[in-house]
Amino acid sequence: MKNPKKSLILSVLLIGVVLALLCTACADKDKEHTVKYEITGPAAVATYVQYINDTGGRDQINGVTIPWSKTITVKGNCTVHCAVSIDYSNENIYTTTIYVDGKLVKSSSGTTIVMATSHTE
Repeated sequence: MKNPKKSLILSVLLIGVVLALLCTACADKDKEHTVKYEITGPAAVATYVQYINDTGGRDQINGVTIPWSKTITVKGNCTVHCAVSIDYSNENIYTTTIYVDGKLVKSSSGTTIVMATSHTE
């Protein structure tokens, strides 16, 4: 025969654990992250630089001088992305780097189009 008192206690504990987990998940979506996009390499003018902005939209800047960087603040879990296009092919190597909360999360290098994509936690 089941013990109703024991079942009730276990149910209350289970509900408490679920609520605690939900509150933690809710807090995570409001956590702010500092994202720094950085493009390095020999001095050049990029055709464009694209990046995910602080509202989750995509911004594009034309005629950007390299080296270049942009720092934004985002909330919660999100995808961050930065791309650069150099209009001419050459031997120079350019690097697109993304830092989240001061930690390097993604870095890619190439000669004409360089992209880096990552996800905040």
